[in-house]
Amino acid sequence: AQKRFNDILSKVRQVIERAFALLKGRFRRLKYLDMNRTDMIPFVIIACTVLHNICLEKLDENIEEYIIEGQENE
Repeated sequence: AQKRFNDILSKVRQVIERAFALLKGRFRRLKYLDMNRTDMIPFVIIACTVLHNICLEKLDENIEEYIIEGQENE
């Protein structure tokens, strides 16, 4: 049971890391968030997510490029 849990957790973590890399590649500001304003961080992330979804609706197809950019210099 523990191995199965760890396998599933690992797969979920990969999805989350890819999503954050995508957002950081598209919205470079996320790489440089002011950690002194922790109250604002969730709002910035939500705003970026909403803007990302709007871009998807407009058929922005450069997703892989953003993921690669977001993974660089981590």
